[in-house]
Amino acid sequence: MPPFKAVVTEYQMHRLTCPGCGTTTCAPLPAGVPQGGQDPRLQAMAALLTGTDRLSQRQVSNLLEDVVGVPMCAGQVCALEQQTSAALTLVVAELQQELRRHHVNMDETTWREGQSRPWLWVGVTTYLTACCQAALAKAPAPSLLPQPGSC
Repeated sequence: MPPFKAVVTEYQMHRLTCPGCGTTTCAPLPAGVPQGGQDPRLQAMAALLTGTDRLSQRQVSNLLEDVVGVPMCAGQVCALEQQTSAALTLVVAELQQELRRHHVNMDETTWREGQSRPWLWVGVTTYLTACCQAALAKAPAPSLLPQPGSC
């Protein structure tokens, strides 16, 4: 396998404190530079590995360091997961709205997670698949099912 090498670009933003009033100012990042310190591709990779491939945050941090050469602690992987989840909120809502306009085949399953038994609901149409997780068996169904009179 050819070696992977991360490309690191450092941005130093000058920060000054006014000696008179104590106000601190900081230079902005250049236009187009992502906030948060990680490239969106690295963020997407971490989210894919934890979400789709079901690796733990520790496993992802080890893989990123060993394969890509990017040292990252498990806490940063968790933060990237949260940022990715927040970024996808509108996309998921739009998919759920679109799902409500079609005939939906539904299924659900449960599993043990400590003392609880969360539920996973899946709604499938010809072109869309959406899923949501909830603590209760009946909670997510309204968010996936078509609204009355829409079919």
